[in-house]
Amino acid sequence: MRLPFSKNKKKKEEIDYLSLTLKEKLKSTLFFLLKWGLPLFVFEAFLWVILEVAVLLVEVVGIFQLY
Repeated sequence: MRLPFSKNKKKKEEIDYLSLTLKEKLKSTLFFLLKWGLPLFVFEAFLWVILEVAVLLVEVVGIFQLY
């Protein structure tokens, strides 16, 4: 009569272990995104600003060359 109980307990322990490893994986993924994703996002924004300034300069120079 105790066999199904111990079997269920073993399944519950496996499920707890899986949820624990999923939580750890999620935590490590979030840490990785914060560590590398945020600086990459800032760098991309910086490059975008440089590109916009370059396009603006080309447009201004083009307007002055028309006159």
